[in-house]
Amino acid sequence: MIHVCFALYDPYGTYSKYLGAAVCSLFVNVGDTPVTVHILHDDTLSDVNRNRFEHLAQKYHKDIAFHYIDTSEFQSVKHMVGNFTVGSLFRLKLPQIMPDSLDKIIYLDCDLIVHLDIAELWELNLDHYYIAACIDPDETILQNKWLSPRKKTESDHYFNSGVLVMNLKQIRLLRNFFQMCMDFLKKHPDAKLPDQDALNFICFSHVLYLEKKYNLYSRKILDLVDDNMPAGIYHISGESVNWEANRNVDRLFMHYLLLTEWGTGSEIYPYMQSWVACETMKFSAMQSLMKRVLHEDSLKIILFGANSILLDKVEQLIPRKRMAYILDNNRAVQGGEAHGLPVYAPANLAEERKGSFVVIVMSKKYYDVIRCQLSDMGLTENTDFYDARSLLSESDSGYYQENRIRGFC
Repeated sequence: MIHVCFALYDPYGTYSKYLGAAVCSLFVNVGDTPVTVHILHDDTLSDVNRNRFEHLAQKYHKDIAFHYIDTSEFQSVKHMVGNFTVGSLFRLKLPQIMPDSLDKIIYLDCDLIVHLDIAELWELNLDHYYIAACIDPDETILQNKWLSPRKKTESDHYFNSGVLVMNLKQIRLLRNFFQMCMDFLKKHPDAKLPDQDALNFICFSHVLYLEKKYNLYSRKILDLVDDNMPAGIYHISGESVNWEANRNVDRLFMHYLLLTEWGTGSEIYPYMQSWVACETMKFSAMQSLMKRVLHEDSLKIILFGANSILLDKVEQLIPRKRMAYILDNNRAVQGGEAHGLPVYAPANLAEERKGSFVVIVMSKKYYDVIRCQLSDMGLTENTDFYDARSLLSESDSGYYQENRIRGFC
């Protein structure tokens, strides 16, 4: 019997569909091999979604078990999860929650598709390793301050916790593994990826590194043509399903979703309606802006946000020579230059005649705050100012994943 675990935190009731597709992909590719799926959850798992998981397991003649997690145990570190959720910490409880008779378990994030036979991972010989995992492809992890004491200065020493084979028998020799993780997080409140950092810190010298095919990041997959996707585990980490790009990985997700109860018309139709409405709004905004840029030579293009990563993308729409200056709320950059353009305080707009300029808001994180700020100045969204993300493709802007469409985000 293969044992695979997922952790679900679903306060809006919309994330279970991701897990449904992941579980379905697991069942389809494992064939007749006996599998038990363990779902770690809190009160956010609805009865409707629980029943759907049970029906899915029955459909493929597999077993499923639900394990309730009391989130109060994470109260002291909840503030650290940032853009993640408390559900990301559930995996730290596995050695404690799983029965002593179970010596190992495969842990998988909800936002992935298993496009291979999971038995490949189950049959690994972990020997004295605590964990088997893939190297994390994100080089920004090298900024973690806690890496230096462990002499972990190379990215190939840091693993991603989205796909793990955990040697429960070996980890239990550490006695209270969960408490060790909590102690690490309390000592390192600046940890950017709490569960992942804790696991790396504790298991750093006992990791079996896996081939990258077992944790392929979908945002790094550029192939749009070949319909024969290689065997692998495709991780949609941090993204929405990208309908705009129509990538193979998105079609693969939809293939498995349609085999579940979350793939019925009643589930997908409301989302597709909101997606079409959002795409229509984006097209209208783009058309409105570009018409003015092309036909009003004197129109000032003003950017809001001096340190935005979107400038290169926006420059593909509007030449740099058409950009007048940059606004920013950060006093430290006001009066200086950024990207070859002068930077002013937002109050500078008072010197401009309404209708003679448009502002393109470049900030992804603070757009809603800036929108209110500009509206209080008497400016109108999609007339006097625009969200840069609405002018760009999803791949470039992450517009949907910023919760503009809740459902497949």
